[in-house]
Amino acid sequence: MSTEYEVRRARKIKGVLALILIATISLVYALGWSNLLSVKKIEISGTTQVSSVQQTLNQTSAHLQIGKPLARVDLRVIRSSLLHISWVGEAKVTRSWINGTITIQISERTPIATFTTASGEVKLFDASGAEFTSLAANAGLPVIEFTTTDPAARKAVAELLSELPSDLLSGLAGMRVSSPAMIEMSTKFSSRTITIRWGDNRDMVLKTKVLRALFTLPENSKANIFDLSAATAPIVK
Repeated sequence: MSTEYEVRRARKIKGVLALILIATISLVYALGWSNLLSVKKIEISGTTQVSSVQQTLNQTSAHLQIGKPLARVDLRVIRSSLLHISWVGEAKVTRSWINGTITIQISERTPIATFTTASGEVKLFDASGAEFTSLAANAGLPVIEFTTTDPAARKAVAELLSELPSDLLSGLAGMRVSSPAMIEMSTKFSSRTITIRWGDNRDMVLKTKVLRALFTLPENSKANIFDLSAATAPIVK
């Protein structure tokens, strides 16, 4: 009697396991290969350069397209591909299993200045010093002349520009940078065009105060070069 019970019990267990296996295989197929749970829509926000983003998604290892099974969409690969676009500062990618939507939120880099590379290519850089190119118009930005390829020089200039008073920045005619510690600019200040040798980007508040004090001295009324590389020992010419 017990033997018949054990046989029936074993059959039931095998049946249940078979059903579980079939359900698992069906679920894996539904998620990974069928069209039941596939990408129905791709939403891109935060940028006007939607076509450029779409091109990257189609051509890179992301391979994000309508109809692709949701389970086979690698969000990390998509984000990594987007961050390789030079003007993209950050990207957030999410997936909705309910409506099949892949949502992509782009944060563009904000340019603060332009410069020309040794090969003649015009590029931009942001407040972190990161260089990039953009299809959008960026007229009116300061033009920086770099005679060094040191990335630290861009970062130094970015920090200096962020600390410049508006009256010095608005009259900026040009800036020449040979190293992070040798930054020189020409600007129109109080109706006079002057050259300011900042040196590095440290002590900008102090250097600016010294500049204003020197500028008001009668003996400096015709001076056009203010060397503030050493704020406590300025040189006026």
